[in-house]
Amino acid sequence: MQSVSKEKKLPESVVFFDLETTIPTKRNSKYFLLEFASKEVRPLTWDVIEEYETLISDGASHITAFSESKNKISSKMLENAPTFEQVHAKIFSALDGKVWAGHNIDSFDCVRIKEEFERHKKIAPVPLGTIDTLTFARRNFSGIAEGQSMEKLAIFFGFGDEYAKTAHRSLADVDFNIRIFQRLLEPSNMILGNIVPFKRDSSKRKLEDSTLPENKKAKTEVYLEDVNDDNYFKRKTCSKKALQAVDDLNNGLSIADIAAKMNLKESTIGNYLSTFFLNQPLCKDHPLLKAWPKLGISQDTETACEELIRMQDDMNKQRAIRDEKMKKLGIGFEGITLCRLKSAMCKAIEDLDISKEG
Repeated sequence: MQSVSKEKKLPESVVFFDLETTIPTKRNSKYFLLEFASKEVRPLTWDVIEEYETLISDGASHITAFSESKNKISSKMLENAPTFEQVHAKIFSALDGKVWAGHNIDSFDCVRIKEEFERHKKIAPVPLGTIDTLTFARRNFSGIAEGQSMEKLAIFFGFGDEYAKTAHRSLADVDFNIRIFQRLLEPSNMILGNIVPFKRDSSKRKLEDSTLPENKKAKTEVYLEDVNDDNYFKRKTCSKKALQAVDDLNNGLSIADIAAKMNLKESTIGNYLSTFFLNQPLCKDHPLLKAWPKLGISQDTETACEELIRMQDDMNKQRAIRDEKMKKLGIGFEGITLCRLKSAMCKAIEDLDISKEG
């Protein structure tokens, strides 16, 4: 029997696409497509094979002032726009069986396409594969354009002003996405983006630097965990969702909005943001301090939280004392549970003056 080759082949075309949607403000609220645009290009020459763009009217009644401020699509603009029922066949044809490309499509655009087709009981298009240019940029270009959002990359490559004027409409974003991806693939940028800064062994550095004058000592990045040994401040790897939450915060969404968008608890979003901020070195303009006004935490709330933190610290100390006693006694929580049960049962028997044996 002949073996089947599993070698990847360069596709004849790649479809870059982008969506504009409503932005849910309540948990479990649905997204509605407002605009779709795609460009199918040849991967070596970048010649455009086919282009499609359309507004979609179904979500007109779900547009909020916040979503309009982000994508500039108003209910009035959709008055004469086609319904999804009228354009779904063209969207299907533009995408099905092809390689899809776009910025953050794996976690957003692909999901929204599938949802919209399923909502209308239509067979959804299936990609041959995907190229998420956000994942690609973060994996290969950690050394440039922190966060690797389209805006940051556009600024890095010198057309930030142009992006700011026309971004967040589907076809414009598709064009910028192609333009940015072309620049990322340039050999000079591939080299620049993959240079990892050399980090010397910190313990050796301390010994070596101890005999040097201040102006000759190596300048090193210091993180909160380096100066505070509380387990809360240990750095962890940032997940894709954590980075998405940071992007959304920088784009003006509140924690509640981000939680609704990602269908997660607000506490989870808080943990995502904390993980990101802990991974940034200490400095006077630390990203947390710059982002603080966006978090919507008033001075009164901050003061009250400081008191709650002290209470929590006290409880943690009591837990530590409890755990040490349990260790000395050689018991676990099962022992405490059984002792608690016996104590309550004996008291109940005594209070009820139960003398009859069981």
